[in-house]
Amino acid sequence: MAADQEREQSSAGRAVSAMRESAARFNGIIQSAMDAIITIDESQQIVIFNPAAELNAQDSRAGEDEPGKPGRARALRDYAPPPRGSGCSP
Repeated sequence: MAADQEREQSSAGRAVSAMRESAARFNGIIQSAMDAIITIDESQQIVIFNPAAELNAQDSRAGEDEPGKPGRARALRDYAPPPRGSGCSP
């Protein structure tokens, strides 16, 4: 019985470790991508965006403060929820 519990705990530990590695790999890919990546949820809220997407959004706002043009659009991070577990704004 104790051996079964030990195997279950060991298996759960490996699963948690694999999930952490996967999340770190995913984050590395998203953050280093040269292309803009924006993901949204079913309610059309931005969930994830990368630096390239933010730069693209900034470039698209160039000249918006000129007379007769609309004011500056909000930055992507204004639309995104705070990072999970951070307790602060993005």
